[in-house]
Amino acid sequence: MEKLLVAAVMAFTLGIMVTVEADRCLCPVKHPQQKFCNSDFVFVATVRGAQEANGYLVYDLKVSHEKVFKGEEFVDRAQKYIKVFTSYNGLLCGRPNLVYLEKYLISGVMVNDHMEISYCDWVTEWENITPSQLKYLKRGTYANQCDSCTIGGVYSAHNLDMNENINTYHESQLSGKWSRHGCTYNPVASVMFMNEDCETQYAYCAQDVITGSCVWKSNDEYNECFNIREATWALHHPKQFAFTRVRQCRELTSRRLKKRCLKSVLNYKRSTGAGSAIGERRIPI
Repeated sequence: MEKLLVAAVMAFTLGIMVTVEADRCLCPVKHPQQKFCNSDFVFVATVRGAQEANGYLVYDLKVSHEKVFKGEEFVDRAQKYIKVFTSYNGLLCGRPNLVYLEKYLISGVMVNDHMEISYCDWVTEWENITPSQLKYLKRGTYANQCDSCTIGGVYSAHNLDMNENINTYHESQLSGKWSRHGCTYNPVASVMFMNEDCETQYAYCAQDVITGSCVWKSNDEYNECFNIREATWALHHPKQFAFTRVRQCRELTSRRLKKRCLKSVLNYKRSTGAGSAIGERRIPI
């Protein structure tokens, strides 16, 4: 009961502070792979306490030593807890809202021989890590790409359409906001169209062995997510085209969109004599 009370007090008190301060923090939009590569340490840890010291909030973290993905040299295994600092100052993007007894993936940088984290780092509840992200962390996939590829795209939530630049467009890409053929990143647009952020959830950026260019390395989940997101985008832009299949129509976000999508597929089949399996084709919506 006492632990639950402490957790509730910490969550409430720190939550109020973040509401007031965090709106002044501006972090560039970055993919988890970028955050991993920009960090000095990445590990999984449980919050076991916190105290104030010289204007910082200092967390006591119990590290899961089998889940230290980067910065092993900074983790003292002889210590029961390690100390990680974060600023109270919203302008410095402090992260004073971690919850007592909650387990997190923690990334950050070394500053004057101590660990620091901020809103700009990859700090998230461990339960929110996707199976693909876990695989890329454990197998060193993110780590192996740090020196070979750059991920580009929107800089902030105020620049939704950056990827419509002709230089990021590919002939098999319909919306201009996403691309399989270069590591462009637009999670803001993904959220706007009520879809998953496919690149964050399922993909990583790596050099193609044939072309040498950097591309999103995909799996079945990424391919499906990408196609559904493109189809949803096209349904909001009637004069555009979409890679649309019956299965995609059934997985769209509203009854109206499903009906409109299915109608377009049927009209396409009638006008072209296409069979029941359309596959991935450009279909006017």
